[in-house]
Amino acid sequence: MTANLFVFCVAGSGTGKEAISQSVAEVHRAAGIHRASHGPIKSEQEIIRNLIKNQAAFHDVDEFGYFLQRINNARKHGGASYLDGVIAALMSAYSKSNGYMLLTGDTKDDVRKALSMELKQCQKAVGENDDPSGQLAARIPNLERALGHIDNGLEKPFISLMGLTTPETFNGLITREQATNGFIGRSLFINQLDTNPRIKKKFKKPPMSFGMQQTIAGLYGGGNFDANQTRVEYYSERIKVSTDKEARAMLEKVSDWIWNYAELQKETTGLEAIVRRGYEMIAKVSLILAAPSGIRTAEHVRWAFALIKKDLSEKMNTVNVNDEEKNDPGSVLKASIIERIGIDHGETLSTLDNRIRKFKRKAIEKMVSVMIEERLIKPVEEKAKNGKKSIKYYLA
Repeated sequence: MTANLFVFCVAGSGTGKEAISQSVAEVHRAAGIHRASHGPIKSEQEIIRNLIKNQAAFHDVDEFGYFLQRINNARKHGGASYLDGVIAALMSAYSKSNGYMLLTGDTKDDVRKALSMELKQCQKAVGENDDPSGQLAARIPNLERALGHIDNGLEKPFISLMGLTTPETFNGLITREQATNGFIGRSLFINQLDTNPRIKKKFKKPPMSFGMQQTIAGLYGGGNFDANQTRVEYYSERIKVSTDKEARAMLEKVSDWIWNYAELQKETTGLEAIVRRGYEMIAKVSLILAAPSGIRTAEHVRWAFALIKKDLSEKMNTVNVNDEEKNDPGSVLKASIIERIGIDHGETLSTLDNRIRKFKRKAIEKMVSVMIEERLIKPVEEKAKNGKKSIKYYLA
């Protein structure tokens, strides 16, 4: 299990997604991996080229919903065929982080040519004593090994993706096909339900402390950091995170819970493929949390389980909104209400009426009453700063 992730941050327009993107870029710079950071993805070939330049590739894609729309349109209408293989390339690289990613014949030739050219340049520089840091000399064995294994493919590619998007452009794309084909199932959704958050008054973003910079650099370098390194790569045996006895027992319980939950979905929704990916995601998140200490504890597993359990529920609910409209309007309306509220985020009836345009207010009012009786949601009277009272509905 490796720590690469596909993460989608879904939040309303103007709620601060850019600040998240900038913070991620700052972390990459602190670690020294910014040379392997990339923005939007243009094509399948670009993904391969990035993984040739560096063993790792970290993509930060703004407006990812529009990007997925372009891929869907390419599949439906036959246009922009170069986009069609993007998802397959992402999934292939993602799942080969402990092995080799096979390449096409033409791509092999391109990779072999690029590596051979770099090897000659390194050998020439070393031979002419133009390598004061010894960095190029250290690079030569890696290049020779890469050329020797080129027919096996790219060795241990490490790809991560963070997509920023709005619910209006993203949620409608999460169909049954998308959710069960592996790409969405392998991804983690972070949903910001509040589309009108309050401003943080008198807030001033502090600079990253030197201590934090060193901690991040140490995490990436395994305690060692070479500021002169020109390529983001690591082919030696990876540092392992151990799991204590209590955490191991909890992971076994998680495995049982995942299996039982998948059996339930197999009998009811047919979305067991989404649930089965849950164990991998829990293992990944708990691994990342445990990386600083090197030991996975029960607290790491507990926190990861809570996050992924919520993630699975939201994914399946979104699929139900998009997939069951023609067959069961009531199920769609119920899922649409659940999609817009949370345990710690409520909405008024007027807001639900404004957001769920496909149903009339009377139908929404009736469904809200039914969901209160079923104890799925609960009404809470709240008082605004202007003194006005309102009823908001929360998940129970």
